[in-house]
Amino acid sequence: MRTSRWLFVIGALLLLVLQGCAGSGGRLADRSGPARLQDLGGGVCQDVATGLMWQVGVSERFATWEEAAAAAQGLAVGGHDDWRLPTSDELYTLHDLIEGKLTGDCAIGDKGLSFWSGESQRWSLSGYWETYPLCGGVDYKFVKQKGGVVRAVRP
Repeated sequence: MRTSRWLFVIGALLLLVLQGCAGSGGRLADRSGPARLQDLGGGVCQDVATGLMWQVGVSERFATWEEAAAAAQGLAVGGHDDWRLPTSDELYTLHDLIEGKLTGDCAIGDKGLSFWSGESQRWSLSGYWETYPLCGGVDYKFVKQKGGVVRAVRP
């Protein structure tokens, strides 16, 4: 009797866990749909949902936030000169679009690259978003690094 009670409890817990996994949607990597990035030419792609424009290429590697911020602010790409470092949330969204294969005709990637982000030195980060499987979908975690490259964004 005692063994059957434990088997019932274990079976019920397993059923609850599996139901939770079946309902999890994950991030954009699980979704299909129209491309969110459009290649504007001149080394620039635009997120059609947010209006943000992304530099397709990346800079050299910088050791400090000050160097990275100066490089972004001094950038002149695609006829624009008002570039800045993206926030970590903006980089997260871009990574999500890349992983979800929603980049359309925009040849942009982020594999193996550590990026600078931050609106100020106080909130600056250098690192990358790592993808890992989670319950039938994917999730991301931010991995901090020392130094990184710039992929600027505007406006």
